[in-house]
Amino acid sequence: MDKGKSKLSLESLIPFYFFGYRISISGFYIWAFIIIVFMLLAGIMVGIVLWTGPVWSKILALILLVGFLGIGFWGIDLARRNELRKLKSCLLALISEKQENRVYFDQADDELGEIGFLLNQVLDLCEQRLFKQRRLMGGISHDLRTPLTIMRGNLEVALLRERTKEEYREVLESNLEEVDRLARLVEELLTISKAEAGDLVMRLEPVRLGQFLSELVKEYQVRAKDKGLDLTINIKDEIVINADKHWLTELFANLIENAIQYSQRGGKLEISLKEREKEAWVEVSDQGVGIPQEELPFIFEPFYRGTQAKTMATKGYGLGLSICKQIAEAHNGTIEVDSRIGPESGTIFKLRLPIR
Repeated sequence: MDKGKSKLSLESLIPFYFFGYRISISGFYIWAFIIIVFMLLAGIMVGIVLWTGPVWSKILALILLVGFLGIGFWGIDLARRNELRKLKSCLLALISEKQENRVYFDQADDELGEIGFLLNQVLDLCEQRLFKQRRLMGGISHDLRTPLTIMRGNLEVALLRERTKEEYREVLESNLEEVDRLARLVEELLTISKAEAGDLVMRLEPVRLGQFLSELVKEYQVRAKDKGLDLTINIKDEIVINADKHWLTELFANLIENAIQYSQRGGKLEISLKEREKEAWVEVSDQGVGIPQEELPFIFEPFYRGTQAKTMATKGYGLGLSICKQIAEAHNGTIEVDSRIGPESGTIFKLRLPIR
């Protein structure tokens, strides 16, 4: 139970030992047993007193015995209803957006406890998704506002006075760049949305992964060289997988571009491929600035940009790695990351894909 969340106690458990075995019985059942025994004994005692009398006293004894048992069961039902009212109060609090409330119990010992446990799990899941949705909306709002502000500024300046054709052309070209940025943002958001909904269209075909990676790396050799980086590829095994070439290109292009973007002049980048445990293991490693350990669990979430990305003022929306994860999982694969910062900083993305 997280601190700051209110507790709604359903039951407390009392341990009993039966022939050396520890048995946890909810306090509710203990009190139910005590009530039944007490009312039964009271009924028997009254019955014994009245049974020695005439016939009418015997009938009265039976009526009193049944009445005592009825009162006992009514008390048990009242206690259970009280527990259900507490659960109802929790739900009403949640409806009123007091989402910090949780149903608290020591152990899911009976049906009500299990319901409370499952309810807490549902609430935690909803809270996590709501948090992600709010951050997603915040990220979208921020990334939409920036290009729109630039476009508005360009147009307002252009309208202040008459300008030459060349000046108007510059304004239009600048705005066209911002439109392209918005189009890329929308395209990436659609990709993530389709992937999360399971609607990502996959056109699988046999792909020679070593050849595919070699051709892709050639396209980035010039860019890496211009930045003073040594980009190499190491293929130990030629592997054939079933994959969608379009999405596979998107995945590795994001990883390679990130490696180039966050690496300093003179650094080395390597893409390696090998077969292990009937899987294709691909690693994209760099000697860049690295990622702090506390940020690693979040880097595959949409719109998450780490400290280094903000410090270096790199372009991007924080969607690339989230897309990589979705594409890897759509191919029944996995993607992980190891990173370190300091004198020997660097990052390794590890991709596992099933072999055809």
